[in-house]
Amino acid sequence: MRKSLSAFAFSIVALPVLAQTHVPAPLPPYEVPPVLDARVILRPEFDRGYNFAVQPPVPTSRGLNHFTIDTADSGVNLAEGNTALIQRIAEIQAIAKLREVSRSESYKEALKRAAKSPLALAQNLIEHPVGTVGEMGKGLWKSVNSIGQSVKEVGQGRKQSKYEDSTMEDVIGFSKAKRGIALSLGVDPYSTNPELQKELKGVAWAAYAGQMTLTGALMPVGGAVGLTLRSVNTGSQTYAALRDLSPADLRLRNLKILLSMGIERAQANAFLNNPSLSPMHQTVIVDSMAQLRGASGRAVYFKLATAASSETEAIRYTRQAQLLSAINRSQPITAVFNYRRAPLAMNQHGALIIPLEWDYAAWTKESAGFLDVIKSGQIAGHRFTSVQLYLTGVASPTLKSVLAVNQIALAEKALPGPLR
Repeated sequence: MRKSLSAFAFSIVALPVLAQTHVPAPLPPYEVPPVLDARVILRPEFDRGYNFAVQPPVPTSRGLNHFTIDTADSGVNLAEGNTALIQRIAEIQAIAKLREVSRSESYKEALKRAAKSPLALAQNLIEHPVGTVGEMGKGLWKSVNSIGQSVKEVGQGRKQSKYEDSTMEDVIGFSKAKRGIALSLGVDPYSTNPELQKELKGVAWAAYAGQMTLTGALMPVGGAVGLTLRSVNTGSQTYAALRDLSPADLRLRNLKILLSMGIERAQANAFLNNPSLSPMHQTVIVDSMAQLRGASGRAVYFKLATAASSETEAIRYTRQAQLLSAINRSQPITAVFNYRRAPLAMNQHGALIIPLEWDYAAWTKESAGFLDVIKSGQIAGHRFTSVQLYLTGVASPTLKSVLAVNQIALAEKALPGPLR
């Protein structure tokens, strides 16, 4: 059963740092990142299930578990990290469900209706814009011409990210239908999975233009997987925004929140214009950091996230923002700052908070170097009296012993995830 972060917080006692003895205990040898066993570390529903099975060997490197997932009809999938594993499993299951729908008679009938619908002209506009404009009626053209924020962004030179539909698909309302289907399945509407996007578009078009009823047909596979997917990604307000707002309108919404937090417009624009951060990543980060009311240095976090250059980094900054938000609910955070591209924080009691999206933390040379910095009692001008390390994953037994000797409090599995 999932533990709440507040439960972890109760188990963390403010322990004094730098409790030195006259003869410091010898440190253990450094560890080599291990190869784990999926059957041992994963909850059963994430090890194998509807249309998938995770291969047992799970190499670890740089804090991430690396998974290989076999599927019945989508070949082999790879996932870098526990969070990516959850997302890939959801996508595999969603693809299978969508393909079931696309083989149904109701889907075939919906496609026939869609071909006769006035919206078929809009679909042609998406695929063949030059030749279709002259055929459009005034009513449909009026809808398509009201592009608003999307056109404004194009005029400002913003490049559309690979996660997003075309502006025209947003304008005619097709993308909203697709977003609703994706979220009902527990997957990111802006997923980079091309198979998922293809299947989503097919079913969304049948539902949108062909008026196919999907009630009950596209619910998440269910059980702990579906529930965890929802809790990993979004809160209720974030979920509603992702469902109802186009990417351009999401960015406008997020910009207003960023400015209300005191983030300078240039920094806010840089963050929102990073194509490596999907609209979902951006929205979850913004909403999470907005919860740290009164904390100084939130601009530092957005500067760090702005530098994300891959989906793996985008996931890491998204999850660490969620972790800070969750910690803040039980012990208010007063400051956020940066140490070597790692976001750190201080709470109201003078404790150093280390929030890490880290699947498996081992005792390494890098760990030892950071421990030496902690022993100094200050980082980046921030003095602290105790240290709390929060991991979304787990620590090795050796690292746990080192942390205990140095009186550093540890919370493992501090956000929902696939581990036992």
